[in-house]
Amino acid sequence: MYTRIVVPLDGSPFAEQALVNAEELAHDAGVPIRLIRVVDPNRLDHFGLDKLVGPGGLAEKVEEAQRAAAAYLEGVAQPLEGRGQTVETEVLRGDPARELVAAGQPGDLIIISTHGRDGALRWVIGSVAEAVARHASVPVMLVRVTPAARPNGTEHMADLLSRDQYRPEELAELLNMDVAVVRQAALTGRLQAKIADHHVISIARADALRWLEERR
Repeated sequence: MYTRIVVPLDGSPFAEQALVNAEELAHDAGVPIRLIRVVDPNRLDHFGLDKLVGPGGLAEKVEEAQRAAAAYLEGVAQPLEGRGQTVETEVLRGDPARELVAAGQPGDLIIISTHGRDGALRWVIGSVAEAVARHASVPVMLVRVTPAARPNGTEHMADLLSRDQYRPEELAELLNMDVAVVRQAALTGRLQAKIADHHVISIARADALRWLEERR
């Protein structure tokens, strides 16, 4: 019997699809879900941060990425907790596959999607997910995810550009940025947004443009 369901997330909607299986199994077994996100100092571009930074700025960038990761996990946890699920969150730092393997404890079941973010495919099968499945000392369930068909790319972007209000996911897509960065900026007040119960509901175009200007 499993005593905990562990779900590694990379900030993408594809990785989050593993939550469907995780919530069902956790509910049936009456065990908590632990959400984990790993900050890789070598891939800070995943958080919308500069990939190459000077030695003096690396620590600051990593801390910013960790704050964004924590805010992201909190946002994912809230709906699960609202449905009565016990949820724990943890931000780790280092190589994703190595950290996830080390995080496994006796009684855990790791549920991980086989694909990460569309386009960049952060956690593609054959890398992090497959490495965890090969080396973890606890059972691993791989959830195969196929990216949903999108509208015509040009039309889709034109639709986004025409809007006056954005959901965090839409703004992140428009800016080619991790949604965790958008959520964290909104939750900390650096980006003006409509927030309810710690959930970022919408962001006005004018506020998004102001935030982008301040980031330059």
